[in-house]
Amino acid sequence: MLDLGYIDLFLMHSPMGLKFSGYEYGDMQPTDADGNMIFSDTDYVETWKEMEKLVTSGKVRSIGLSNFNSEQIKRILAVATVKPVINQVEVNPGYDQRKLIAFCKEHDILVTAYGPMGRPHRTTYGNRNALDDPKVLEIGQKYGKSGGQVILRYLLDIGTIPIPYSTNDERMRLNIDVCDFKLSDEEIEYLSSFHSARTIPFLPLKSHQYYPFNIEF
Repeated sequence: MLDLGYIDLFLMHSPMGLKFSGYEYGDMQPTDADGNMIFSDTDYVETWKEMEKLVTSGKVRSIGLSNFNSEQIKRILAVATVKPVINQVEVNPGYDQRKLIAFCKEHDILVTAYGPMGRPHRTTYGNRNALDDPKVLEIGQKYGKSGGQVILRYLLDIGTIPIPYSTNDERMRLNIDVCDFKLSDEEIEYLSSFHSARTIPFLPLKSHQYYPFNIEF
């Protein structure tokens, strides 16, 4: 148990439910004998209504979404008594989600950007690597920053809250040292040119009735 008086922010990780199989880490992705994910048909709107009770009870301060598309967010907003404050989605120079960001801003929903570096170690999806791009490194030299810091600044400048993952102390320090410069319009335009596919498409869940990535945003 967390042994906390309350939780600041509680997210619904996905509109797609899976069959409950237990509380252990290995139970999070239940599969059948053929290795296929076992889906739940629970409507995410019903899940949201239960999450609202956590707010009214004082156990949670704010609630939000993750991996939701614009149509799914509209369904939530149509019934919500407590509005989502966050939609946490993949955003990086190759997949900048501008239309979804604009939609969320219109509805006063912040966007948290996971996978901000484009998951350069995941080559399966053919994502261009902005981290080592010569022009990105040149921009970094201009500001005395690394390529990764330039990318994080880009994500801040387009209106997201990037959440890079690292367990390295020095890298974590560098990740927060991005508030003393801003990119020019031309530099933002260049970072936006890394067009590629989504790097985390949740392919094993593609047949789920609430799969969120079948529409543009």
